[in-house]
Amino acid sequence: MEIGVSDILSIAAILGSIYTYFRTKKKIDDQQMVINQYTIDKNKKEKEESLQANLRAFRDKERKCLIIQNIGKSTANNIRIEYNNLNDKNGFIVFDFGKFPYPMLNPGDEIKIQCQLCGPVNNIPIITLIWDDESKSNRKKEQAIDLN
Repeated sequence: MEIGVSDILSIAAILGSIYTYFRTKKKIDDQQMVINQYTIDKNKKEKEESLQANLRAFRDKERKCLIIQNIGKSTANNIRIEYNNLNDKNGFIVFDFGKFPYPMLNPGDEIKIQCQLCGPVNNIPIITLIWDDESKSNRKKEQAIDLN
């Protein structure tokens, strides 16, 4: 049996195909590992977010009230507010009358606190919102309140 040029070329083509297959397979496997890790991280983040409440505060100038909203995906419990430099000495009176600690605030719900601006406020006040949720106790968020 003679081995001709066509046989050598066929063997070279088969070996080249095998090499290309394994090189391509390695690249695809590496890409799949990256995609899998991204999916795992995304699912972990979504699970963490589903356990967290997220509170925000702002002043409704028309209704003259401070509004605390839960824009998170979980219920906020034991909500407290530290008014810091926002008080009647600075020209801002808050009528919360023992509302706090507020027992619970479901996602999408809000608390309205009557307030009155009695004079110019020289600086932008910052309040601290404190709450508990399924992910952590005593979560804090500082928020600037626009009074103008």
